[in-house]
Amino acid sequence: MHPENDQQSDVHFVQTYNDGSLYRPAAGRSAPRAAVEDYAATAHSVVTGKPTADEFLRVIHRELKIRFFAQSTIKDYMGAVRRFLIWFGRVPHQATREDVREYLE
Repeated sequence: MHPENDQQSDVHFVQTYNDGSLYRPAAGRSAPRAAVEDYAATAHSVVTGKPTADEFLRVIHRELKIRFFAQSTIKDYMGAVRRFLIWFGRVPHQATREDVREYLE
């Protein structure tokens, strides 16, 4: 290994257009994005205690109605939660964020 090769590996070339101007930052879908914030960490739970699956579904349904979700949206959300609970196979209060992520894969 040659010492001059080590020096060359530390060199970073700045990319330019044919006219010599520096590349502009990407825009649109390719633009750099800020890190995704995790809002769930600061959200409060609408379900307390250790409810059964039926109690859990009842509370979620009530919360969606209070927040004026459309009936079709409530139906879709409740179906999704039911399918998750069937897949999960345990009481709802034992579900973790990782369980939800695994289900969504």
